[in-house]
Amino acid sequence: MTPLRVALCGLAPAAAARFRDWLEAHPAMGLQVTVAVSDIDALLEQLAASPSHAVVLDAGLGLEGISLAQDLTAAHYAVLCAASGAVPPLVRRRAAELGIAHCPDADPARLAAMLRHLLGLAPGAPATGKIIAFHSPRGGAGTSSLLLHLARELRDRGSRVAVVELGSGGGAVPLLGVRQAGGWAELCGLSPEALAGDPEGPGRIAGALVEAEPGIHLMPSAGPAAMDDLSPELVEAVLRLLGPCGCAYALVDTPAEMTVRTAAAMAAADAVCLVGLPDAVSAYRLVQVEALLGELQVPPGRVRLVLNRVREQLPLPVEEALGFLPYRPALRIPEEPRSSGDGTGRFAGFKPGGPAARALDRLLEALVEEVKGP
Repeated sequence: MTPLRVALCGLAPAAAARFRDWLEAHPAMGLQVTVAVSDIDALLEQLAASPSHAVVLDAGLGLEGISLAQDLTAAHYAVLCAASGAVPPLVRRRAAELGIAHCPDADPARLAAMLRHLLGLAPGAPATGKIIAFHSPRGGAGTSSLLLHLARELRDRGSRVAVVELGSGGGAVPLLGVRQAGGWAELCGLSPEALAGDPEGPGRIAGALVEAEPGIHLMPSAGPAAMDDLSPELVEAVLRLLGPCGCAYALVDTPAEMTVRTAAAMAAADAVCLVGLPDAVSAYRLVQVEALLGELQVPPGRVRLVLNRVREQLPLPVEEALGFLPYRPALRIPEEPRSSGDGTGRFAGFKPGGPAARALDRLLEALVEEVKGP
């Protein structure tokens, strides 16, 4: 997705640089500062040469700035009046009378959130995003590796992807080789109701994302204590706001334990990918999960069953257990010799064109088709 262009006029150089740097550090917002000028004449000259999608005017420009904001709004620009310093009451009153959006400060996250709202990218707009929850009731099934491979494939197709960790251990962090920071630690204390109803909500969530790779943004775990206090309502609110943050897909990496956070993610997901190993223990636990998904009212048609590291014909007890499940036949990912890292401990992905990669391509096509809206 090409970032939308934003022009700045009248902001102090430090405030303009801070906003530009913040947007560069948070590409999921889908905004880019392309013009930063000090006066109105320079702005009009720049817009005549290269139009922008949105304009941020400093309230210090006074009534002349408010008049320009009115003209730009009539010309179908998204216009925001920002207060980087003290604003005379007359200017605030005139902006309110004309319906000019006003930001009480020059905080980058607040500015970005309000601009997205004006541009139609806020909650309730078309940028909804799709949620796919990945779960294995048995640890060590390779769920995080499968998820990251699919995240990169989606990224390579041109989509921005959020990888959301719900386990207290953080399975994606070591595989991606990123430092654990930000993420849920910045969101745990927020009210889900206030977050969902706040125009700044997407901005706060975007600020908590860590760019792990170009096009892939990570919501890291906050550790055992903080994750235990994370409410399921907040999990659902954050997942639903990742689309307005600019992420076309949210891939949720859940722990093996069926926590309330995992249940909330599965209930909110557009598709659920259940991952098991080709053995009796996994099959038995998948049967247990099926009952829980039924209680969560997750339709069987929304579930994709995956068996990872398949080497040979499945044992009869496993076939019988899988046959009991009300899902489509399991997609089998063959085991193949591969390096689990790139020499630095990071996940290197599956061998391009190999049996596992081809099977995962089929899984990705199925998941994308599953979450595609009408």
